[in-house]
Amino acid sequence: MAMEHVSRDDLHDYISHNWPVHTDTRRRYAGDILSAVSYIHDMGIAHCDLKLENMLIDSNGTLKIIDFGSSLRVAQATYEDFAYIATTPEYLPPEIVCATAGEGYDIRAIDEWSVGVVLFILLTGRFPFGEVDPHRIAKYIQKIRGAKSLQLRQSEEMYLYFEKDYLEATRGLLCFDPEARFPVSKALQIGFTKNSSAFSLEDIENEIDKEFGSIFDDL
Repeated sequence: MAMEHVSRDDLHDYISHNWPVHTDTRRRYAGDILSAVSYIHDMGIAHCDLKLENMLIDSNGTLKIIDFGSSLRVAQATYEDFAYIATTPEYLPPEIVCATAGEGYDIRAIDEWSVGVVLFILLTGRFPFGEVDPHRIAKYIQKIRGAKSLQLRQSEEMYLYFEKDYLEATRGLLCFDPEARFPVSKALQIGFTKNSSAFSLEDIENEIDKEFGSIFDDL
């Protein structure tokens, strides 16, 4: 069997070694992920184990999704299939973590949430609802049950102004209601198929300095 050699890091290691991820790079990788997942969803397949470690970067800087061992055909998936998906808890949507998904559940909703988690990590460097202590899974389930929506930290609120489309796409993917959750194709259309201004952290700091400078000039 011949397999493609991917010589660079997985996305987890890349973020660890290159934090903060440059805006252009982050948006390119996010677009790559959304495009790839949108394609497999259109083909009637759900990956069901999307996470940073399953996203590799080749020598050309192209992102590749790997490990389809947990993937399922959407039309053939049963309750038993998705009720026992054993992937990293931080990437699982609340309806799977809390076992509230029922018959007729579209398993692509799992990928939609997982991609939202990846996009959020690329933007902020953290999991949206914290990491899971393997010995305290019940506490994480309780936390997810108590959450209603994604909340930014005060230090992250600048993204509401400088990454509005990116954040809109991410929040849509991290919607707690699986029926209202953005399809990956919609997130791709909102945040990554139109021209938008991309700011680095340095750009953001300069803009903030300008705003405060103009306030003090008027005093």
